[in-house]
Amino acid sequence: MLFRSGPRPCLAANSRTTKRADQQLVQLLDEKSAILESITDGFCTVNRDWVVTYWNRAAETISTLPRNLIVGFNLWYVYGDASESRFKVEYHRAMNDHIPVHFEEYFPMIEKWIEISAYPSEYGLSIYFKDITENKHLTNLLQLEQKVLELNIRRNSKIEDTITFCLKAMEQLHPGMHCT
Repeated sequence: MLFRSGPRPCLAANSRTTKRADQQLVQLLDEKSAILESITDGFCTVNRDWVVTYWNRAAETISTLPRNLIVGFNLWYVYGDASESRFKVEYHRAMNDHIPVHFEEYFPMIEKWIEISAYPSEYGLSIYFKDITENKHLTNLLQLEQKVLELNIRRNSKIEDTITFCLKAMEQLHPGMHCT
């Protein structure tokens, strides 16, 4: 017998079930969004075609780029300057080799040092990033201080050599600064 005899499913019951499922789905999406927006690291996702599918509030702050100017757009189109950088190399490595990557890189477009962790999935990449510019500058200044002290304790050290060394190091620490 191809058709079962007996009562047919009630359409009203199906619509209530569908409405309840829709409400649960909206609640889950709201919960996911609230969690991602509460993260103080920048967080974004890109699909396998490099289209940005999510950009949280911290990502907006760190990058100075509002989400409406990046979500739905190709990452390499928006960040053309990064298309030949370590960012692209590492993101492609994560996506192609299906391995997480972690690295630090200076991003001239926003004049910040960024620490990045990117995690691949079947859908693309989830990318966490944070501004480490201040920490990077402090670390570099401490290293410079150590080198200057080492120069000064040498018997044949000259103040002119130490000053020249410091000025050149400051230029390296602060791109665009010209001291010499």
